[in-house]
Amino acid sequence: MMKILVIAPKTGLIPVGLAYIVASMKRSGHHVDCINLNGSSRIDLRGKKYDFVATGGLSCHYLQIEEIIEDAMKNGLKVILGGGIVTSEPELMCSALRPEYAVIGEGEETIVELLRCIEEGRDPASVSGICFFRNGAFVITEQRKPVPDLDALPFPDFESLGYEGFLVTLKPSDEYSYDIFDHPRVYPVITSRSCPFLCTFCYHPLGNKYRQRSISSVMEELMTAIPKYRINIVSIYDELFSYNKERVNEFCRRFRDFASNLSWEVKWTCQMRVDRLSEDMLNVMKDAGCYLISFGFESYSRRILESMKKHITPDQIHRAVHLASDKGISLQANFIFGDRAETLQTASETLEFWEEHADSGILLNFIFPCTGSAIYKHCVEKGIIKNKLDYIRNHFFDIYNITSLSGGEFYKLRVRVLKAGIKRYPRTIPFKVGADGIEAQCPHCRTIVSYGNFSVANDNNDMYMISPSLLFFNKMIYCRNCRRRFFASSRAYMVYARFIIFFLTPSMLGFLAKVKAVMSRVLFSERRNRKA
Repeated sequence: MMKILVIAPKTGLIPVGLAYIVASMKRSGHHVDCINLNGSSRIDLRGKKYDFVATGGLSCHYLQIEEIIEDAMKNGLKVILGGGIVTSEPELMCSALRPEYAVIGEGEETIVELLRCIEEGRDPASVSGICFFRNGAFVITEQRKPVPDLDALPFPDFESLGYEGFLVTLKPSDEYSYDIFDHPRVYPVITSRSCPFLCTFCYHPLGNKYRQRSISSVMEELMTAIPKYRINIVSIYDELFSYNKERVNEFCRRFRDFASNLSWEVKWTCQMRVDRLSEDMLNVMKDAGCYLISFGFESYSRRILESMKKHITPDQIHRAVHLASDKGISLQANFIFGDRAETLQTASETLEFWEEHADSGILLNFIFPCTGSAIYKHCVEKGIIKNKLDYIRNHFFDIYNITSLSGGEFYKLRVRVLKAGIKRYPRTIPFKVGADGIEAQCPHCRTIVSYGNFSVANDNNDMYMISPSLLFFNKMIYCRNCRRRFFASSRAYMVYARFIIFFLTPSMLGFLAKVKAVMSRVLFSERRNRKA
C-alpha cells in the first residue's frame, strides 16, 4: 500500500477526473489524502510524508500545476502528473514540469498498475500509457487501450475532495447553468467518454473512441448521490451526452421516475449535437427535468462548418435555436470566428444570422488553438505558435490570426464582432443589486425576476483592466420565467459599452489585449511572491 496526496488545481469546477483517480487508488487499497484548491487557498506540505503527490488538469491550468509541482519538489515529494495537459504534449510537459511519472490518457487503470509496479520493484517502462525521463532520455511506453467497460470503474470519490464544502459555498452566479435555484447543489456526472467526431478545434484527452456507460450504472450513481447530498442540479459533463435517441429516452424515463419520488425539485443539463435533435426528443427531455442544453454551433457558414469538420448544417442550427426557444429550454451556444477558412464573407454570414437571433442567447467569440487539436498542430507547423511552452504558459487564451486575412482585416473583424456583441446582447439595468442578490426585468418576457445569494462581482467581463464590482458589472443570467439569456449590466458598464461601440479601433484593441496579458502575468507573479 502506498500513501498518495492528490492535489486538485483551482478551476472553479468540481475535479471530476481526479475524483475518479482517487476512487480507483482507494479501491486498490492505497491510502489517499486530498487537497482541493477550489476550497483551499494554499498548500502547506512542510513535514508531510507521501510516496507521491498526484495532480493534473488541462493545459489552461499550467501555471497552477507548475506551482503545485514546485511546492511538492521543495518538500522532497515525487509527483505523478496526468490529464490533458500532459496527454496533449507528453515530452514538452515532462521536460518543463519534471514529474517523476506522467500518465497519458485515461488514468484509472494506469495509475493503479504504475503504483503496483513501483511497489513490486519492477521496471515502470512495462506499464502502458505513461512517460518519464530516465538518465536524461525521454521514455514513453506503449499506448494504453481505452477502458472498454466504463461501468467497471468505481464511482468518482467527490467526498474526499471536499465536495460537501464546495456545495455549501455555491451561488447561482458561479456558473451560467446554476441560476435556476438560489442555492444550487450541483452534481457532475459523466455518462460517456470522448466523442465520435473530430472537430478541428477540439481535443479529446481520453482518446477518440466514444464509449457510453449503461443507463443502469448512471442511475445507480445518481440514486446514491442525489439523496445523500440533496442535489437539485445534475450537470452531465459529457462532450456529447448521447448520439442515440433510445438511450436519451431511457435516461429521461428513469430519471423522471426517480425524481418524481423526491420531496424536492431536481433539474439537469447536458451537451448535445444539432443533427440528431427532434421535437419529440426535446419534449421527453423537458418532461424529465432538462432545463438547459449546450450546443456546438461554432459557425453559420456552411464552408466553415465543413472546414471545422462539424458534420452539421446551418439549417440544423436554425432548427435547434427555434425548437429550444419554443420548448422553453435554455440554449447555451457560441459562434467562434477565425477558422483557417474564415473570410470576411463567411464571418458576415454568421453575424447576419446571429443579429437576427441575438435574443436567443448565442455568444460570440474567437477560436483558439487548443493543445492537441488539429488547429493547434497547424499553428505550430506554420510558425504561428513559435514557442509551444510559452504559448501554453502565457498565451493560452490569446487570439491568433490563423486565417488568410491580413493583420489589419483580422483586427477589423475582431472589432466588428466585439461591437456586435456589446451592442446587440439583450441587457437590462437591475432594479436592485447588492451583496445578497439581484432583481431585474427580463428584456424578453418583461417578467421581474429575483435571484438571492447572487454575486455580480465574480464574472470575467468583456473588457480590459477594470475589475467587476457593485458599481461596474455585466452579469450573464437566464430568466427564471422564459429561460432565455440576458445580461444584467450596471449604468457604468452601459457607459463603457457606448464608448466601445463608438470609439474602439483595431489598433486600440490590440494595445488593450497586450496590456491585459502583461497585467495578468504580473498579478500572478505577485501572488506567487506573496505566498513565498
